[in-house]
Amino acid sequence: MNRSITTFDEFRNAVSAYRLPVVLLAALELDLCTVVGTRTWRISDLAKELKVSERGLAILCRNLAMAGVLIKKGAIYKNSRLGATALNASHPAYRGGYLDLIKTHWHDWCRLSESVRSGLPIDHDVPDSPDWRRRFTWAM
Repeated sequence: MNRSITTFDEFRNAVSAYRLPVVLLAALELDLCTVVGTRTWRISDLAKELKVSERGLAILCRNLAMAGVLIKKGAIYKNSRLGATALNASHPAYRGGYLDLIKTHWHDWCRLSESVRSGLPIDHDVPDSPDWRRRFTWAM
């Protein structure tokens, strides 16, 4: 945390800040930026390609456009520079290992109260696998 929370409005804003990361993680889970690639898309066509609901995808894409990950012009969406490179598995600058690490950490942080109750780390009963260690090292 960067600063103290002293008012209820600041508390509410801090607690509500989870929304943007969840939007970004949903895009990663759907591999949306890879599918968008270098093309421009209408929601109906992109929804068919991703096999998701048009309504849900429209909401997600509007939020991604507000965050700057996608660019929206009328009813058409395309990747921003970030979406077309670091978030696109088809691009040499793709940061897949790091993105996987972020997704894992998000899941772990969502289990914080469990760790506080038990006093144990979240992964106390899971040995490091060589594959996980390799992916972690690559991401770093």
